[in-house]
Amino acid sequence: MIFSWKRPARSAACLLLGALAAPATHAQPIGGAGMDSSSAVAAVVKVPKPWYAPSALVISRMRDTIPQYQAVPGLAYKAYSLAQADGRYGGLYLWKDEASARAFFGPAWFE
Repeated sequence: MIFSWKRPARSAACLLLGALAAPATHAQPIGGAGMDSSSAVAAVVKVPKPWYAPSALVISRMRDTIPQYQAVPGLAYKAYSLAQADGRYGGLYLWKDEASARAFFGPAWFE
């Protein structure tokens, strides 16, 4: 199940399909070879769904957060996901630049 608050560009859709085919991952450090401060950044987030929360409730809460994500500085696109097989949920974040991604995914987010 995937929905988003913006219509993806063709390249974002391809990136999304690639991200969904990749094995489950946890947050990884931002950076890498060939990146500079103006490079766009993609982040895939997957976390376990609480055992007591039905999928319908998780989806409802995701929809409730759309206005909050629309207001996040530097966030170009966010797709929400909920895996049927393992119950993990999260999303794909596309950031305009590294600074915006780092500002959102700071130490408090990882706690």
